[in-house]
Amino acid sequence: MSFENAGIFFYHSQPSAAALAEHAATADATASVASESHEERIGIAWPDVKITISIDERWNRAVQIAGMKRWIGQFPEEERTPEHVQLFVRRLDDVEICYGSVTEPSFDREGKVLALLLRLIKGGGGFIVCAQGFYDDAGRKIIGLPEAPDLLGQI
Repeated sequence: MSFENAGIFFYHSQPSAAALAEHAATADATASVASESHEERIGIAWPDVKITISIDERWNRAVQIAGMKRWIGQFPEEERTPEHVQLFVRRLDDVEICYGSVTEPSFDREGKVLALLLRLIKGGGGFIVCAQGFYDDAGRKIIGLPEAPDLLGQI
């Protein structure tokens, strides 16, 4: 079975699990919320694709942010020097929370899953890490490996 992982990082406000499920439920999608000891899971299913978003209250912010900075620091200088990349790196310290997600079987061709993820970070409220790259609220690659698509949805 194939699947697509994505991390959704928020700079400040982020939707609660209940708000996210309510927002995602439509005529063609069902949504549910499940809670475990330290984690909430939101399941959103369409007939052809399913995404599970996890919110872990024990998320280790300091370790994750340091790891992202180290990884970005390994890219060639010419990839790290554009102003939009420099701004992105400076804003990493503003990250407050991360939601993890798994999409099965992978992002759908119609773009329903990706549209949902991008709505969550709309207006510069965060970024997505997926497909070996960092992506802005329009799905454009900020920085990433050469094989990372320039635009999410081209995976």
